[in-house]
Amino acid sequence: MAKKVFSFKALETDAEVKFLKREVRKTNTNISTVIRQLIRNAMEGKDVDDQTEILKAKLERLEKISLSAVKNASYAKYIALANYSKLVEGDQSEIEKMENSAVEFIKEEMEEI
Repeated sequence: MAKKVFSFKALETDAEVKFLKREVRKTNTNISTVIRQLIRNAMEGKDVDDQTEILKAKLERLEKISLSAVKNASYAKYIALANYSKLVEGDQSEIEKMENSAVEFIKEEMEEI
């Protein structure tokens, strides 16, 4: 099978140049080899689905971490307010008002999420 040489001109963005350089370093090959592999992958439909699944899994994990962080922060604020209210000398109704406002705050925060 005879090899054919193709050449083309394209406007390259910084992102494209960085991507090609990164792929060349990663595979320890040259730009032609990287481009051939990208073409083969596109023809076979490889990597795109795998990358999409990996990104979806990472996004789901980040979402769980974010929700957990918000819940923990809201809980920590509620505990801090409750502890502060116990330390306050004075009217019991003021303490209850602070605790109720903390509970309302948490409800509002969780509804926003």
